[in-house]
Amino acid sequence: MAAKGMPMPGGLGSPKPATPEVQKLTDQVKAEVFKKEGRNLHKFHAVSFATQTVAGYNYIIKVESDANEYFLIKVYVDLNKKVELKGYQKGKNKDTPLTLF
Repeated sequence: MAAKGMPMPGGLGSPKPATPEVQKLTDQVKAEVFKKEGRNLHKFHAVSFATQTVAGYNYIIKVESDANEYFLIKVYVDLNKKVELKGYQKGKNKDTPLTLF
């Protein structure tokens, strides 16, 4: 059984407010999101996140961008601390729950 507050392996943990570490992960993948979107956004601010323990960690991060547009981004951090964008979803809002995708 996972320690209190820690997600079960394979499950998504509880949502938490974004931290400076989570914003740093967001900043590391934002250029890739912008490229896939075909546009640059002035604002790309992590709001909240949840983690999934795998062979490393998946982070599901809710990001607020320009004009109150929200994204969910999935960032994988391997055991060697390599950061990789695994996917994103756009068209979300401030009330969109953090879910695996």
